[in-house]
Parts: sequence; structure tokens; C-alpha cells
Amino acid sequence: MDIAHRLGAVGYTARMSGDNFQLIYDGDCGFCRYCVAHARKMCGRLVCFTPLQELSQDFLLAHPYDYVGAIQLFQGDSHIASGAGAAFKLRSLAGASHWWRWYTQYAWFANASEAIYRWVARHRRFCYRVAKRLWPEPEAH
Repeated sequence: MDIAHRLGAVGYTARMSGDNFQLIYDGDCGFCRYCVAHARKMCGRLVCFTPLQELSQDFLLAHPYDYVGAIQLFQGDSHIASGAGAAFKLRSLAGASHWWRWYTQYAWFANASEAIYRWVARHRRFCYRVAKRLWPEPEAH
């Protein structure tokens, strides 16, 4: 059974197939929603973005990851990456593949990226205020 059948969220199953990417994020987090809005603009229809709060309990039990602490990226039924790795993979889908390549090729880069990601995750409110000043929220389609 692929990820689409376990989501349990009406509307998401129709858009998923075995090769599609699915990003799961904390929908209660303003900074997370802000980042997803930018990622949607960057990735378009290549990725289905799903708030954690819309997932079924069966899916969460079958895929026990830290959904509140870090974004989780799936392709079909496979977990691809979380945290900084997931963010870099999204950027690679939008054409900026060097970040993902560095992340997968250099352990020091991956370790530093995850440390920075964890710091940002612990300071979401501050980072949200700074990010909004630097990069305005994208316009809704």
C-alpha cells in the first residue's frame, strides 16, 4: 500500500502516485506554514504539502518520525529525508541541486546543516519574524 492510501486525508489521495513527493510539516507552526508557502511557489505541483494535523493515526503509527521537530519528505512509500535534508531535496526539485548534492556528499555539510536546522526549529518565533522582514510572504495563487 503506498503513502496515498494511508494518508487518510480527503483530497490528498487523488493527487498522489507512487513517484510523487509528499512533504509533511507542522501545520500549527506559523514559521512552518510560511516556509511551505515559499516552497509551494518554488516547487509547484512536484510536491504535495500536507500538514501533520491532517494525517491519519494509521499513517503516523506506520511512519513514526518526529513530525513536530522537523519536516519529513516522502517519495511514494519511501521516506527520503527530514529536516535540512528534506529542505535541500525540495530545493533540488526546483532546480538548485547543489545543496542536495553537498548534503549527500559531505558529512561535515550535512552535520552543520542539521545543527542549524535544529537551532532554527528551537527558535521558530524569532526566525519567523526575521524571515518575514527579509522575504515577504508569497502571494496566494
